[in-house]
Amino acid sequence: LTEHFNRRAGSPSQQQQMQSTGPMLPLSISVSELVMTKLCPALYDVLEHGLRPHLHSLFGKVKNSVWKVVENSTELGPSTKVLNQVVMELKFLTFTEPQLKFSAFVFGLLNRGQLAYWIGLLQQSERLLAKHYNEDSLLWQSRDMYNSLYHNMHASLLTLTQLPFRLQYDDIARHVPPQPQPQQQQQQGSTSS
Repeated sequence: LTEHFNRRAGSPSQQQQMQSTGPMLPLSISVSELVMTKLCPALYDVLEHGLRPHLHSLFGKVKNSVWKVVENSTELGPSTKVLNQVVMELKFLTFTEPQLKFSAFVFGLLNRGQLAYWIGLLQQSERLLAKHYNEDSLLWQSRDMYNSLYHNMHASLLTLTQLPFRLQYDDIARHVPPQPQPQQQQQQGSTSS
């Protein structure tokens, strides 16, 4: 993402020099497409790893999810005001798929320069980790065994805070592959039999 911003902002000679240093993504790829296809799935996988299947609540077992982690980690408080505002904005959107809601959350955090802050807050919260994750999860292990990997990831996310993101929630729907229609699914099922 950083290279992509640099290539778009640089002069033609700077862009040519950067292209000569190795394989690059075409300039026609939008920033939102890079975020949707590279960053969001990678972060979602990290957050999904080792997630407890259920949470215990006053109402019994409740299905756990990455989105539950987002909601619990952004509950309104002095250090989470901006994070909570992003979640409140998303309540007005119609995304029902968990990955799309998460991508919208990442878009909002990138626009505000808060993605690294949120990941750090989550990783440092023993209460949230104990509630949502098994002890063998990447997030728990990042406090210890995978600490250097976590710090590399966090440092990479920190570089993104300096970039002028202007991601639009509308772009999320454009990068979702179309779902096969029921008739197409039936045809595919009969040809594979």
